[in-house]
Amino acid sequence: MPKFCTPRERMTAAFNFERPDRVPVFLNNSLGSSRCIGIKIGGMLRNPEKFSAALCAAYDRFGYDGIRVTCDVAVEAEAMGASAHSPEDGPVSIKAPLIKCPEDFDKLKMPNPLSDGRMPVMIKTTEMVRRARKDAFIISSVQGPLNTASQLLGVSEMMLLMIDDHEFLEKILDFTTEITILYGKEMYRAGADGLMMGEAVCSSSSIGPVFYRQFAKKRHKSIIDEFNRCGLRHHGFHICGQLAPILSDIAEIGVDSVDVDSPVDMKASREKLGGRLTMLGNIAPSELLNSKSERIKQLCAEVLSGKERLGLVLGAGCTMSPDTPEANIRAMVEAAGEYGVYG
Repeated sequence: MPKFCTPRERMTAAFNFERPDRVPVFLNNSLGSSRCIGIKIGGMLRNPEKFSAALCAAYDRFGYDGIRVTCDVAVEAEAMGASAHSPEDGPVSIKAPLIKCPEDFDKLKMPNPLSDGRMPVMIKTTEMVRRARKDAFIISSVQGPLNTASQLLGVSEMMLLMIDDHEFLEKILDFTTEITILYGKEMYRAGADGLMMGEAVCSSSSIGPVFYRQFAKKRHKSIIDEFNRCGLRHHGFHICGQLAPILSDIAEIGVDSVDVDSPVDMKASREKLGGRLTMLGNIAPSELLNSKSERIKQLCAEVLSGKERLGLVLGAGCTMSPDTPEANIRAMVEAAGEYGVYG
């Protein structure tokens, strides 16, 4: 029997740069999993029983290798008291920033991941999925310090502070860094094999590499160092858009994986840093939503091409539409079996 042939073994092998029977498939389709049990997205985002049931049902139906426990970028800010908009069939979003002036920051309290907002829902969902699917590799999501700051301040205001008030922004980012660490540790204790840190605003399409190095890099390193100290060894970034200019910086902070979005040249990125970072991706969600399954297989074959595929996980470049055709999800799994087998 081939070595590393269960889903959890495949994913672990990919993160450890070992050779499984085939390249694993790991999808960013948590919201779309609601369709597998016939409910709306809003019906599961505050209900760990329904959320875990949906995640497990999608995992069973499509036969990919890991379960991503994630929902939206509003969890941390909502746990601190931000007013949230909760649509019937979509992700939660923050209605208005909590911090409108420096005095507002002084009123904030560190959230308790076990009791505040939807943090306990996500922790409980992780725990329930772990118990129900021991063969799955589970990655739970937390927001990074800049993403959480952008939810507390508003994205535009946070970017303005990078220019106008470094001291105040640094104070906020120190606070949000601690939130990422506290929440991430509880996700790990609940049974996650790994953590994926959402930091969309760190994309080079947003703040650029200079500001990334000034405000984010040192905090990301401190987060990863702390995760390592508590025993968590698999951790990565989900950074939307272009990240090629900061790819070397990401590798230097000690993280072991990165979601590669569709605008990034996957082949060039793997040639540059494929021996240092496990790379997940990078089929465009728009292709998965709108293309035929034959086209999806072709795109997957391109990602899987090449003699050496160590440290590679096939997946979507970013969050998949809940309306992604089932045939296209199956096409990704089939492509891994056809083009991702190790000799």
